[in-house]
Amino acid sequence: MSEEVGGRRSPGTSNPAVRGAGPADPAPPQRLVTRIVLEFMIDHLAASNRVHGGDMKAMVVFMAIQQANIEFIESDPERAAGCFGDYPNDALRRPITAHALAQSVSLPPETCRRYVQRLLDQGYCRRVGGRGLIVPSEVMTREPFASSIGATQDAFVKMLKALHAVGFDVLAAATARRGPAESIFRLPPEPLRFALWTVMTGYVMRVLLDGIENHDRDFIRGLIFIAVMTMNVSHITHDAAEAWRYADAATTPPDDMRAPASVRAVADRVGMPYETTRQHLIRLVELGRASRVAGGFIIPSSVNSDPRYLRMGLNLYLRLLRAVSQLERLGFDFGRAVA
Repeated sequence: MSEEVGGRRSPGTSNPAVRGAGPADPAPPQRLVTRIVLEFMIDHLAASNRVHGGDMKAMVVFMAIQQANIEFIESDPERAAGCFGDYPNDALRRPITAHALAQSVSLPPETCRRYVQRLLDQGYCRRVGGRGLIVPSEVMTREPFASSIGATQDAFVKMLKALHAVGFDVLAAATARRGPAESIFRLPPEPLRFALWTVMTGYVMRVLLDGIENHDRDFIRGLIFIAVMTMNVSHITHDAAEAWRYADAATTPPDDMRAPASVRAVADRVGMPYETTRQHLIRLVELGRASRVAGGFIIPSSVNSDPRYLRMGLNLYLRLLRAVSQLERLGFDFGRAVA
């Protein structure tokens, strides 16, 4: 007999009803989902970072402009469908001012201005009169962005398959929380790839900016922290039994189950220089957010149980369900993706 537990399906369950996803559920499987989603985030950020020559601040500024331009997709999917149609309509994009941009990414105005000027010189964004900045749709159709969009889609499908493999149906969870999509706009394949990149970039940006509050507003340190945390528990992440044993906020894997991550392995994972990675790891230890053990570094269970990180994990989970709902409305076929 099959059994449905906390949002998962056991072997033999063909069409599970998802628990652990509704607003009344006290224990959504946020740790289970977070572990897999953070792996996607690293893949997405690493691919995007290569576009900007490894300069993470340039990447964040670019992503922030893109996100601001079409943030309205959350509340107006019909306009979003027009924005991503066969002939992308840049007139629908909402420009962001340089001042608002600097505030959104928590960079000093002059630092942000330099990065904006670089993006303008590269042709990666443009000014719209005196209204602000946009990333033109045409930019995303050419290299190196086209490859980055493809890499994001691959990473997203990989994430969906990983969630599916451990028995979590993310679309069912999103539907249980917010109800079925009222209308679906079937975008053609290429615009849909662009829409997926845009939605998930916005999602990653929100999670990243939320997380850096705990890391002296340092994007690189926050990314390294995430990399260590995911590498410590990768053997749990993709083992269905272990993943559900440590699925909710109240259950965190003990330190003796965490596999240490070496400096070299972390540097390779995030695409950062070895010495830069080492310095940030040392700083994380000094701040009490990481521990040095035989074989490398771990993020201890005490840090993973900190209320600040628990709040971030819940936000990451709920925002993922919202992003999944957006993609469903734009026509992404989740069943086909995990088939």
